[in-house]
Amino acid sequence: RLLRVVTDIDDTVKSSGNLRLAGVIPLGGIDAQYERGQFYPGVFQFGLELAAHGVPRGLMPLPIAVLTARAKELLFALELDMEHPVSVAYRQCGAENGMEGWGLGPILYGSVKEWICWTRKSRRKVKNFRRLMELDGRNAIARGYMTEYVFIGDTGEGDFKAGIKMCENFPRELRALFLHMVYCVDDVCKVPEDYAVNGVPVLFFKTYVGAARKAYEAGLLNRYAVERVIAKAVEELEYSGAPRTSSKWSDLEADIEAA
Repeated sequence: RLLRVVTDIDDTVKSSGNLRLAGVIPLGGIDAQYERGQFYPGVFQFGLELAAHGVPRGLMPLPIAVLTARAKELLFALELDMEHPVSVAYRQCGAENGMEGWGLGPILYGSVKEWICWTRKSRRKVKNFRRLMELDGRNAIARGYMTEYVFIGDTGEGDFKAGIKMCENFPRELRALFLHMVYCVDDVCKVPEDYAVNGVPVLFFKTYVGAARKAYEAGLLNRYAVERVIAKAVEELEYSGAPRTSSKWSDLEADIEAA
């Protein structure tokens, strides 16, 4: 079996910056720790390591699938095309790890109504996940391998509800649900206790080093992969110029120590 990594984008791969329409409606997410558009340190390496884990020698890992609430009606402004920074970053990560041509695809979008209304987003993502499974099922014979899944989302915009529904409906296909902790109460961002739904691990994390540690504990990564995620996360946060006194560093260092 091959592992298909399925990810959200806003507040999961890159920060929304908590930008809001008319000061009320979040435009993509609610994370204010990182600047709008900034990639989370280690996110691309983590996705690649998950996708590559256990892949037979000589076989390319499956590309990262995307479930996003971005409206298909607004693709002129929101499309994740080949030249979008997210697409470029995933391809670059693949090339740096000897997997030229690896990257994103397929990408399943939402609609304007879902982009604005949180309650609709989770339903659309579950529907799109089912579509993705059907697509992979049709391709399984050609590949010679069945597909299992990991979903990576965040705690801010419907991914939690969507992920839990996936655990309830597809426990045999879903290996784990990872949720990036961005929802805070009074500036306190305590990571909830992990648990399982229908035997599927529901794993909360603040940094992708923390996600990598939990993936290792779930049997989805080996120690070398965790070390590569740590190295890349440190490199990328250093490159961003974040002050050493910032919560970005304290969160990362805490997860490195725990790993």
